[in-house]
Amino acid sequence: MQFNLLGYTFGTPLEFFFSLSAMHIRLISAGVEMIRNKNVASEASPSQENSSKTDCKEKTHSAVKTGLTNGGNRDMKSKQTSDSETIMDYMTYVFYLPTFLQGPILTYDDFLPQLTRYYNSRSKSCNNKHIANKFIMMIVQAIFIEVQFHFLFVTAVRSNSFIIEEMTMPAVIGLCVWQGNYFQLLYCCSYGIGCLFTELDGLTPPPLPACISCIYSFSDMWKYFDVGLYNFIKKYIYIPWGGSKAGLLRQITACALAYLYISFWHGASITIVIWCFGNLIVIILETTAGHLEHSTTGSKMKSFIGAPNVLRLKGLLATPLYIASGLQVMYFFFSVKAGDAIADKVLFKASRKALLLEWVGFYLAIQNAMYIRKRFDGKRKI
Repeated sequence: MQFNLLGYTFGTPLEFFFSLSAMHIRLISAGVEMIRNKNVASEASPSQENSSKTDCKEKTHSAVKTGLTNGGNRDMKSKQTSDSETIMDYMTYVFYLPTFLQGPILTYDDFLPQLTRYYNSRSKSCNNKHIANKFIMMIVQAIFIEVQFHFLFVTAVRSNSFIIEEMTMPAVIGLCVWQGNYFQLLYCCSYGIGCLFTELDGLTPPPLPACISCIYSFSDMWKYFDVGLYNFIKKYIYIPWGGSKAGLLRQITACALAYLYISFWHGASITIVIWCFGNLIVIILETTAGHLEHSTTGSKMKSFIGAPNVLRLKGLLATPLYIASGLQVMYFFFSVKAGDAIADKVLFKASRKALLLEWVGFYLAIQNAMYIRKRFDGKRKI
């Protein structure tokens, strides 16, 4: 049975493949963490191992009585589990219903200790007021998305790219901005369902996607949009290959491997490859600029020109990257033909005056995002 909701068709083969892809991530996370736990346990002293096994047996017996998974307040990185516990942990994590179909993504070492700690605590209460507020917000967002589809036929562009050729450049930019915001709201609703039931189980899910209008750096877009996927990539691909602590070359290599996996995980279609390759180029440029900023020469230049001019310079340099990032993500949202039509309309076939106004507009938007980020950073989620 298929039905359409929020511009998305549920019950299609795509839905099935998305669930398989999410399961693929959970299998990798569980497998890696179990191997790490066994390696840590094998390095423990025999007396510690015997004490840990006895403690685990007692807690497992208590957990079986309550019909739960592995019992006990244990440290996943320092205690060895029995075979039955391992199987139960594995099955509970992989087939956990609230996040099984639509996400969000929780890594094994984040999920299991929280679930164990909650079910072994005396108090099983949760913040009902907070959950009710999130539920009301999700309903409002869902109604807004459903109503606007009766007036804005954004998804029609995917199969009718000729529409873009008949639009003006401001209209095309507005289409792209709205598509990005619609995608964020769609994620907030689809992930929000899983987050609500996850919080009712006493777990802390990853944060919902942040407002994309307040994000001007594509490295921040990956950090704050799909936080669960970002944590998985960072933990199992980026950091093991060196991350930001092993030099610029290793960092770029880790980024390339991360986007290679993202491309494969999303299906590796031509639109996905364009999107991931464009992401990688932008991330490499942002990473290189970050290294230059924190170098000796960069620090001297920052102190010489002053903090306000540093923000202006950052906004000026971020503008072309922001435009490039926005163009390549349109291939992901729509299609190759639609992406080409948008690139022609916004960049390649635009007049000089239109290009100047476009760049000034995006520069002002980036400066506004910088101010909001600086104003509210550490106080509230933006």
